[in-house]
Amino acid sequence: MITQETIERAKNTMRIEEVVSDYITLRRRGANLIGLCPFHEERTPSFNVNPPRGIYKCFGCGESGNAIGFVMKMENCSFTEAVKKICARYNITVEERAMSEEDQQRHDDRESMFALNKWAGEWFQQQLWDTQEGQAVGLAYFHQRGLRDETIRAYGLGFSPEKGNPLTRAAQEAGYTEKYLVNVPDPQDMQKSLGTGLACKTEQGRLFDRFSARVMFPIFSVSGQIVGFAGRIMTDRKDVGKYVNSPESLIYSKRNELYGIYQAKNAISKQDMAYLVEGQMDVISMHQAGIENVLCSGGTALTEGHVRKIHRFTNNVTILYDGDAAGIHAALKAIDMFLEERMQVKVMLFPDGDDPDSFSRKHTAEEFRDYVRTNSMDFVQYMVQVCLNPAGTDNTRRFEEINHIMSTIAIISNSVEQQLYTQELASIVGMKEDIVARSIAAARKRYVEEKIRARNAVSYAQSSQANADPQVLKEPMDFKNLKDSTAPSPAKKGEQETVFLRKIEQNFLEIAQMIVEHGNEKYADNEDGTYLPIGMFLINGLREDGMLPQNPLVGKVLSEYESHFTDPGFDTVQWFTLHSDQELASFVASIISNETSENYAKDAYVLLNALKFNICDMRLKTEKNMAPEVHQALLAARASFDRKRKK
Repeated sequence: MITQETIERAKNTMRIEEVVSDYITLRRRGANLIGLCPFHEERTPSFNVNPPRGIYKCFGCGESGNAIGFVMKMENCSFTEAVKKICARYNITVEERAMSEEDQQRHDDRESMFALNKWAGEWFQQQLWDTQEGQAVGLAYFHQRGLRDETIRAYGLGFSPEKGNPLTRAAQEAGYTEKYLVNVPDPQDMQKSLGTGLACKTEQGRLFDRFSARVMFPIFSVSGQIVGFAGRIMTDRKDVGKYVNSPESLIYSKRNELYGIYQAKNAISKQDMAYLVEGQMDVISMHQAGIENVLCSGGTALTEGHVRKIHRFTNNVTILYDGDAAGIHAALKAIDMFLEERMQVKVMLFPDGDDPDSFSRKHTAEEFRDYVRTNSMDFVQYMVQVCLNPAGTDNTRRFEEINHIMSTIAIISNSVEQQLYTQELASIVGMKEDIVARSIAAARKRYVEEKIRARNAVSYAQSSQANADPQVLKEPMDFKNLKDSTAPSPAKKGEQETVFLRKIEQNFLEIAQMIVEHGNEKYADNEDGTYLPIGMFLINGLREDGMLPQNPLVGKVLSEYESHFTDPGFDTVQWFTLHSDQELASFVASIISNETSENYAKDAYVLLNALKFNICDMRLKTEKNMAPEVHQALLAARASFDRKRKK
């Protein structure tokens, strides 16, 4: 396990804005930075990074935490693995001690798969450059496609021989086991499957190379690790696919990985534009010609995961698919997906007989960009050219294609943008604008209704779960044992009580926030006139009346503060936001406010009395058969707390 000293060096060195920017594009807004959230689908940036406090928070989905937690979520890795990645980024030496068996196994599985893929990538390159078969078949193919040697090396292209299953044998000789060579699917979640799939296994137990007789394209993640491979067949065999990709696994998801994203991300962000092409050779040829902001889905149709990943780096995309029937169909589908993501999308058709690969080999980068600028069309123009114009004078088909275009325009939620495309379509087809507008409005209504129906079941389930487990107060207990508490069944509480319990939970959240942000500020509460830290004033106030939170994370804040507030140089914000307990760090990041208050003492006093008022109010309005003397005492207490909370 990684040592605490290494963790502290990473915490003291890392800058959250730099770490997050390795994965998404951030733009400054005031003192903070914003971008598109990588954890949920969104079109308007709601992902906020606060560099001074070292935290991120999405105001759309609620995800929050520090730089380490961010890497853990993005890379689907453990705390230790995330710290190591950050250490590698900042050239920090990693010191380790023994890990738990479970942590060690998880770490070993992922690291072994990455290590095997890295080894395989180097082995494929060695086969390409240093063997007679690789040079005669693989290297000759790449040269025939116009690739220069420096380009071939830059993309790590390689070759897998045809006979003898040499990769499997070489990998085993190098110490890599069947466990990581062969992919074992997880029927519940393919992305949890173990093994790279570089080798396959027959029913008789014999291992053989998955990528025999293929030129190899390593697939890099955003962070630059090889997560899988794509291989193109070099023989005339009809019983296998032209292209084969690595299977889904712990480290590779074809629905989310984009070929070329690692090489293209900086250029996409800088130029605020992504070129989307169909194949790996299109990507590499364009990059070689000087067009670096290019990528493709590679091995699968474009997915929502691909679109969202592109959107993290830019709001603008130009589709450069082939002009054949398959390319047109794929482009039309992609247009809808980008519009749903609220991106600006254009499409370009190449001259007859050309595709991005061939065209880029004939022109310089500047000539290519000039041609794209001159010949790119918005999606309405493109759909008119490839769908409506071929209909000719066939009114039935023209009616169908016009409806198709209007349905696509209806995806746009921005009313001004939608109106501009409505005017454009009406002008092109020679129809009255109000007729086109009414048809698009009707299509928009159908589109929204379909989306609502599609999400209704999930939304209902989430809502039911959220309402089924409200946080409640428990009998007094030690803060440290809150994690063992359980809430009474909601079925036993009335609606009115539930409302009160939610108010009380909010009071506790505000108290936790106050402790994190201003816990060490002074509060004049001692009888001798000396000062008490605000954090301890709040904790003492909770204890004296037996008020303990149900939420275990609030309890952890109270317990951690009480244990460390006397430590020399104790910084509450830094302590909690950089806490090794990522659940606690994420919770704290979610409750911290960007607003500041100057009157901490008054705010703390009001918070504590608001909580006490709500507890008294709840008991008075929900408890039955209360003794008269208890009722009178509660009435008096509630009145007192009401006056104090309004000060």
